[in-house]
Amino acid sequence: MLAVGSIGSLLATNLAHLPATQVRLILRRKDIAQQLLNPASSTSPGLIAAPTDADGCPTGTLTVERNGLARRTSNLEMELTRSPQDAWDQDSVKSPSSSRHHARINPRMWNRQDVIQTLVISTKAPSTLPALRHLLPRITSRSVIVLCQNGMGVLESLLEKYWPEDRSDALEGQGDAAARSRWGSLGGRPSFVCATTTHGAWRKAPGHFVHAGLGDLKFGVLPNRAVLSALAEYPNPPWGDHADNPLLNPRSLVQPTLEHLPYSSTTANLHTTLSSLLACNELHPSWLPLPALQVAQLQKLAVNASVNSLTAVVGVNNGALVGSQKAKRLIEAVCRECSDVFAAQLAVEEGTWAPPAYDP
Repeated sequence: MLAVGSIGSLLATNLAHLPATQVRLILRRKDIAQQLLNPASSTSPGLIAAPTDADGCPTGTLTVERNGLARRTSNLEMELTRSPQDAWDQDSVKSPSSSRHHARINPRMWNRQDVIQTLVISTKAPSTLPALRHLLPRITSRSVIVLCQNGMGVLESLLEKYWPEDRSDALEGQGDAAARSRWGSLGGRPSFVCATTTHGAWRKAPGHFVHAGLGDLKFGVLPNRAVLSALAEYPNPPWGDHADNPLLNPRSLVQPTLEHLPYSSTTANLHTTLSSLLACNELHPSWLPLPALQVAQLQKLAVNASVNSLTAVVGVNNGALVGSQKAKRLIEAVCRECSDVFAAQLAVEEGTWAPPAYDP
């Protein structure tokens, strides 16, 4: 889990409560690591030892409050990753509660190098590329990246910058993890899950979030060529023709299910990731065919363009707009304008309309 903001914390805590699921928080700041660390007994005056799990990985706690009831999730592994603001030039960080207490930040313990099976990214869209840069050697063609962010275009930027070619099917045939971890022009591209959510949450305190607005979690899947090849070659597939499998046919409107993704060594991580997301019942998840997901993303974009802009100008939170007829009229006007823009873009792509020539 890359980033532990409001939505990232909702996802992390829900996933962590599933059977046989271990969630690890990938942090870029030592002060956040200190805030989330599980309490441990002092080992010497002025020092607090970082508690670890059986594998020696530090563990931390997140608290999510809903309807006044707080639920603590304390079995979360943690690691620190390099960033321009956080070099490994020190092995300790000051506790915010006391300048005399330090939590041990041992690079050998906190800086991990194991392969990432599934990476959930909930950072702000502009921060995604630099945040992912140091994790690339740990991502293979069998990895899965889940993008759960506002805005659109992040996937296209990632593919252009880090995976301009997808040779995952050829690398899969080489049979070793080193080959599958090649990225860039070598083409070890992972599979992607693109998600959008209407849940509302806000941070009450460090590591403590309030799940204020219930919504849903919608996602679609973009498998890499290795997964597509495995599906195309699957013997006696239950879906019949390739066109009937929404993973093989991105234009399909067939409701995707796990039956469209049989479990194998190549599809294992993607299958497990989707199964876990679908099991997060409190988040009301649904797996959509790609055309339906695009509509959901555009709807969320229109709502964000109207609501976020209005709350920023007025200086209130989202809940303050409820019941306001003036706010409703402004939001509807912005959404109508967004709809017109989306329709014009679709008409241009289909060749049924062209914008008038600009004459300054």
